[in-house]
Amino acid sequence: MIIGENITLRAPEPEDLDFMLDCENSRENWLVSETIKPFSRNTLRNYLLSPQNVEEYKQIRWIAEIEKNPVGILDFFDWDKQNQRIGVGIWVSPKNRGKGVGEEMLQLGSKYAFSTLMTNQIYAHILSNNPESEKLFSKAGYNKSGTKQAWVRLQDDWLDQHIYQKLKNG
Repeated sequence: MIIGENITLRAPEPEDLDFMLDCENSRENWLVSETIKPFSRNTLRNYLLSPQNVEEYKQIRWIAEIEKNPVGILDFFDWDKQNQRIGVGIWVSPKNRGKGVGEEMLQLGSKYAFSTLMTNQIYAHILSNNPESEKLFSKAGYNKSGTKQAWVRLQDDWLDQHIYQKLKNG
């Protein structure tokens, strides 16, 4: 558990199943998570019951809560211990956006990744149609370091994907 000023990051619990189903199965999130079909209740239940072993799965997920109420999900993925880097994704419930929740989640998560996982850098991929996320990551100390052009297909159009990085000593 990581306790911040306004939020707490904690491991997902079985009672988070409905909260996670709402997030994971919202079609608006599929584009950024590269999901093409909904998760079943059973699949997510099994995930919640399995141990979070970042060494084995190269991923660790946190539930952000305010006063015991879940407000977001912070996901570290593709942990590369050799090259000391990890990817990060974030989701904040719509009613909690614009209140500093996402920035605090990223700040707490960054401290964890740098000190506990011993990473040198954290990276995020942000689609060009998501200026709110670009603003959030910039505010949290991430720098735009590149662009993958026409990276994601959106119906009959293409979106660029921006790469944001935060270096431990940068």
